[in-house]
Amino acid sequence: MGTIGRKSDSWAALTKVPLERGLAAGTFIACGLVLSVVGVVHAVAGEPIDAGTLPAIVIPMLLAGWQLATRTYRPLWLVLAAEAVIIVQVAITPPLSDGSAAVGLVALGTAGIVFVQRRPLRYVAGQALAVAAAQAVWHAGDGWSKQLVEAVTLGVAFCFAALLISWMRSRAHAEESRYRHLFDTAPTALCEVDFSAAAAWIAGLREAGVDDLRRHLDRVPDARRYGIGLVEVTAVNRAGAAWLGSRREPVLGAIDPTALPSGIEEVLVEFLCALADQRQRCRVEVSGHRRTGAPYRAVFSAAIPNESGVYDVSRVIASMSDVTPQHQASQRLRDLVRSKDEFIAAVSHELRTPLSVVVGLALELRDRYDDFDRAEARELIGMVASESSEVAAIVEDLLVAARDLVGAVPMECRDFDLRSEARSVAERLGERDGPLVVDLREQEVTCWGDPARVRQILRNLLVNARRYGGSRVRMVVESGQDGPVVEVRDSGEPLAEHTRIEIFDAYQRAHQDAAPQSSVGLGLTVSRELARRMGGDVTYAHDGRESVFRLHLASPPGTRRERPIREPVAVTG
Repeated sequence: MGTIGRKSDSWAALTKVPLERGLAAGTFIACGLVLSVVGVVHAVAGEPIDAGTLPAIVIPMLLAGWQLATRTYRPLWLVLAAEAVIIVQVAITPPLSDGSAAVGLVALGTAGIVFVQRRPLRYVAGQALAVAAAQAVWHAGDGWSKQLVEAVTLGVAFCFAALLISWMRSRAHAEESRYRHLFDTAPTALCEVDFSAAAAWIAGLREAGVDDLRRHLDRVPDARRYGIGLVEVTAVNRAGAAWLGSRREPVLGAIDPTALPSGIEEVLVEFLCALADQRQRCRVEVSGHRRTGAPYRAVFSAAIPNESGVYDVSRVIASMSDVTPQHQASQRLRDLVRSKDEFIAAVSHELRTPLSVVVGLALELRDRYDDFDRAEARELIGMVASESSEVAAIVEDLLVAARDLVGAVPMECRDFDLRSEARSVAERLGERDGPLVVDLREQEVTCWGDPARVRQILRNLLVNARRYGGSRVRMVVESGQDGPVVEVRDSGEPLAEHTRIEIFDAYQRAHQDAAPQSSVGLGLTVSRELARRMGGDVTYAHDGRESVFRLHLASPPGTRRERPIREPVAVTG
């Protein structure tokens, strides 16, 4: 198990400084220290400073100071200036070791390849010629053969070292590019986060006696916001920026606790507590609202890189998996299970009542038939038939709903008189639940469809009106401009706009204050689907006084509507 300590924090602090600026600052400081040491040594020895040695120190120092002052960082200039100083210094100061100088030239030239972005071969060739020229200048008095051998040897050594460094750099660059490509194109939202400042703050709290960071952050809201503000986002991929609904640039940098989407603050607190507990991995699931206001549910994970037993908190990879669709699907599944339970309970309730009547009356007739006169027996048998019809109607709705899923609802369409069918349904329901008013506004209303299915639709509409509508229910039959129409009207209150659509969905009830098992919730759904199968429709409206369920049916093929409109005739079933 590694540790989260100051080593990683110090290294993160150093690597935060750009390499170019660090090189300029390092050169300036190193030259200043060397110049100070030379001055002190010569002062102690009582010897004057040799002016020939000063350019090798002063020139790179001045160039580095100029770059720091103007913030114009050119690392290659420093390399070339140092090489020029070495060549000139050895040439004007023969006692200096040209062997050490040659090693220094090779080292500087090799280091310079790191800063060459384009045409590295041209740079290597130029550096090889510079090394060879330096050898020629340094050994101008020697024989040409010795100069040539030393120049070629030094040039070959430089080329080998430079090409090796260049190959290593290209490999490292390829690996970095591959990592960045995978990071950037990953379908999961990823970001690279720097927790080094937060880790140092947590270490300070621990030294101050804070043992439970979570409790401390819960008690001190300002500490929570301060700790989150120390976290810095150094990289984010496309998926992460898209999920946040922002470009990448505004996301990068120190986190603003006041601008976080809801739920993200809890994630960061959990990550800070993981740092305090020295956990390498952390996983937390939260829900909240995105900046667009849309709800979400997501799983956030973080992993701290482990290098030689020390966690590098400056490059923590955090991922986010949006599980909103899965959560919504799970919620829908739970709703379906609940709807199934409610449906079973509703079916049981709907069937129990008429079946109880049928069974009770049948047993009464079987056991005490001789105790009833003909009129009483006929009345009891009529009640059995009525309740049996109710059960049959419920079963028929269930069968139609099931068959509709596979498109197998049987239809026997033909021309028929809509008035007689409406009257028949009203009379049958009137015998059981009380009289219904039927307004027959025309002498004849012929339509095209399945009479049995039309009766099923009208029965469902009337039962729905009596169950959920007002005290007054009536039915109007007439020829509309687009075909025959049956209106089932009641004095109930108007439905809300969204409910006017939902009532035609399966297992839905507009009046939730009614008994939870008062209906199966299929009547309107079945009615609309049957009407559409016959070329019509079922709609809902409220005219300001009454709620109106309107059944539209198709006219017989080839007919025209030129019948005179007669006065309404009230027929009591």
